[in-house]
Amino acid sequence: MSGRTQAVSSFGQISGWLPVSRSIIQGSGIGPYLYLVYASDLRTLSPHNVIIKYADDTTLLVRQHSSVDIIREYDNICAWSARNKLTINTDKTKEIIFHRPASRHLNIPPPMPDIERVTQATLLGIDITSTLSTVAYVNRMLLQTNQRLYLLSQLKSQGMAVQALHQLFTTGLIMSKITYALPAFAEQLTVDDRNRISAISRKALRRGVTHTAFDIEEIIDNFDRKLFSKITHSGHCLHHLLPPKTSEHCSYSLRKRSCLMLNSRCIKTVLLIDVLFLMFYVFLQIFKLIYISL
Repeated sequence: MSGRTQAVSSFGQISGWLPVSRSIIQGSGIGPYLYLVYASDLRTLSPHNVIIKYADDTTLLVRQHSSVDIIREYDNICAWSARNKLTINTDKTKEIIFHRPASRHLNIPPPMPDIERVTQATLLGIDITSTLSTVAYVNRMLLQTNQRLYLLSQLKSQGMAVQALHQLFTTGLIMSKITYALPAFAEQLTVDDRNRISAISRKALRRGVTHTAFDIEEIIDNFDRKLFSKITHSGHCLHHLLPPKTSEHCSYSLRKRSCLMLNSRCIKTVLLIDVLFLMFYVFLQIFKLIYISL
């Protein structure tokens, strides 16, 4: 689109109108859709490498033994940005190398110039570590849920009804935080992580801000089944990860695993969606991720 101008209004004063000569106009209704078109030609040099685009954030995945290394892929993105009059924010650009937690022989390449290498990064609100551990994210999530639980306690002390507090607990402040992107990391939760999350429910009951306790295992099972139901539709972006049907008349169903005994506790069966996450886990371990904010 051409011939666009933009002005700034502040405290009743309007600045002069200036032409918009690059990128997408901020705050416009069609801005997100225009950016999708704008960035549609941003691709990797190698078909074995992957670019994941979400709004103006771009994630580049490069295999360890790729024919095109991460330096060349990053230079390709920089060249694309220059052609499209965009600037990469190097302060927010991070490099992280995924590897096995107890790997003895790591062939770590030298860091990229002007790009910070980290062992932990936040992607779409989820803390990702170089070993794909969930400890960092669970710690932050529990800190935030405890803060919100304290807020509910203060509302109770001011006379808010228990039913209203329970509504906030289940649909607003607490459960929305616990269940955010749950199928993506549930399989990586340790027994201790699950116990710490369940402790939030018991604490809420003691404080009287809810009248029912939740079972984290049941919640994980329900969310996995909901996601799996959506994945079975051919138009879903994860549908291609499902194995091919053996016949036209068969349908996809969840396959349960046997229980695993840890600390005399039986962890509930893992659903097929968790198997898909494990496939993604192995996939990422041979990749290096560079977090790019355009």
